[in-house]
Amino acid sequence: MPVPARLAADFSAFRTFAAHGVRGHLSLGYQDKRGRSTDVTDGAFATYAGILILRGAGTYTDWNGRTYPLAAGDVFQRVPGRKHTVTIDPASGWVEGWVDVDADLARRWGAVGVLDLERAVLRPGLDLAMMERHERELIELRAAAEGDLGRRYAAIVALLIDWYARDRARATPDPVAALVEDACRLLAEGSADRALVATVARGGLSYERFRKVFRARMGVSPGAYRIRRRIDRARELLLSSSATVAAIADALGYANPFAFSAQFKQLVGVSPEQYRQRLPGGCSG
Repeated sequence: MPVPARLAADFSAFRTFAAHGVRGHLSLGYQDKRGRSTDVTDGAFATYAGILILRGAGTYTDWNGRTYPLAAGDVFQRVPGRKHTVTIDPASGWVEGWVDVDADLARRWGAVGVLDLERAVLRPGLDLAMMERHERELIELRAAAEGDLGRRYAAIVALLIDWYARDRARATPDPVAALVEDACRLLAEGSADRALVATVARGGLSYERFRKVFRARMGVSPGAYRIRRRIDRARELLLSSSATVAAIADALGYANPFAFSAQFKQLVGVSPEQYRQRLPGGCSG
């Protein structure tokens, strides 16, 4: 896909901010690296960057020594503190667009699933809308008033989420990921264990193997995930209904209100009654 001439240049926007306890910088830009053969050799950076290749070809060697081919429509990640090497085919006319943020922000985004800091390369593809969105966010960031930086922060998060979503849409289907998603849905719905076991069996895994895969993907066991989602639902009911704690416990399948209250307090830090009282306009029940 042809790169608009205005993007085949060196320009950027860089803003620092300190709001709501989050300190750091946001930066977007473009670089024209035509004719270059090396970019980084065994280098590590203090900040995070996601680099979208608009035009060109090369390779990326990650912190584990794995080498990936790069082409237009690929994104490679510079993970803070991890050494990597990027080579460029000097005849490929390399042009890139990038997002750069502080390491602390990247780690926060990684913790909530916006970024996967174990991935070296994404392959979201490239189209004109994607390039124009990146350019628009750069222009908006450069012009933003101080009070508007929070919105620009959210917009850049959304930009990265879009890159990841495009990558997933183009990836080869992962049957294990689909199985985990099905299991999450069943656990959130409170389905009986036999429904979950049947789903796992259809996926071709033993239940013990599934538990290990689930924990690796989700960070918790299936049982812990079920409890977490049950408590999520309890919070919703405490917020949006006038049902008593006893009624909520019964609706969620607890043996009695005392078992519900004990588990709620263990995970949330306060009892259901205290949680409801802390909410604006909360009612007692």
